[in-house]
Amino acid sequence: MENKYLLLINLEKQTKKIYEEKFKKENYNFLLNQDNIILVKKVNNKESNKKSEKNNEELIVRYVESICNKYNNYGFLYIDLTKEINNILKDLEKDEKIRVADQRITWRIRQAITKAILNKEQIKQEES
Repeated sequence: MENKYLLLINLEKQTKKIYEEKFKKENYNFLLNQDNIILVKKVNNKESNKKSEKNNEELIVRYVESICNKYNNYGFLYIDLTKEINNILKDLEKDEKIRVADQRITWRIRQAITKAILNKEQIKQEES
């Protein structure tokens, strides 16, 4: 089964507590848990993380954190980054020369966040 990475941005304190409890019950690992940002990964019992994959994940987490801090004005966003992070990890395994700050990696994460913002705006327009 594929990993499941979920990113929550711009959380209020009460909402964050609810999500933290939910993710703890559902067996998620917290990769990033800051004031208004949560990045979690679904834990599989069969899953074996290689040391290099864990290091790459840590780099991606730091990079996602820096990008998320730029999107504070857009309100609450719930983003599934599974596809993007798994593709980035595959690229990093294939080509060790790629850095996490590479444009291909940056583009994927920003694209996912931009899609979430656009979806949120479309939902707002449909409601009004």
